[in-house]
Amino acid sequence: MIIIVVTNWDSHLISKEAIRKGADDFFIKTEKHTLLKAMLENLLAAAQQQDETLSADYPGLVVHAPAMQAVLADARKVARLNYTVLISGESGSGKEVVARYIHDHSRRREGPFVAVNCAAIPESLFESELFGHERGSFTGASQTRQGWFEAAQKGTLFLDEIAELPVTKQATLLRVLQEKRIEHIGTQRSISLDIR
Repeated sequence: MIIIVVTNWDSHLISKEAIRKGADDFFIKTEKHTLLKAMLENLLAAAQQQDETLSADYPGLVVHAPAMQAVLADARKVARLNYTVLISGESGSGKEVVARYIHDHSRRREGPFVAVNCAAIPESLFESELFGHERGSFTGASQTRQGWFEAAQKGTLFLDEIAELPVTKQATLLRVLQEKRIEHIGTQRSISLDIR
């Protein structure tokens, strides 16, 4: 959506405040209407170019839909913050694409983006896959291995299908997301996390 403030007053303060509050441009009624037409054409061309760039960078993202425009506006706001984010939606609705968009527009964009399908992890391997393990901590643990949380250090960890996990595993995830600390299976050593 393009917002242009149209007013009778030629005031620098009004125009500055309007743009600060989200307007794309400012037009004074006493100016020639050809200027308004040129302003609209420029803003529409810029919006079209932004939509094409988004479509190319994020295939499958329908950027023209008003609902998606609202989602992307929220995603841009969230990207500036350093909080854990819950993205909900139907399967195939583009949650991972939105998560990647947030990652790419955050200060973490230089770090890794790690996507994990929680529904595909067997319950018996859940802690090992997500938190890592030490050598010899269980049968078959022939070497120390980092988990997905460590793999996402300084970046973003996208946990897909968490609703498919047993409630006890969801509680374990919640604790880790709140405390930003994990322990490998087979050790008491706590590892601090810098992830979203």
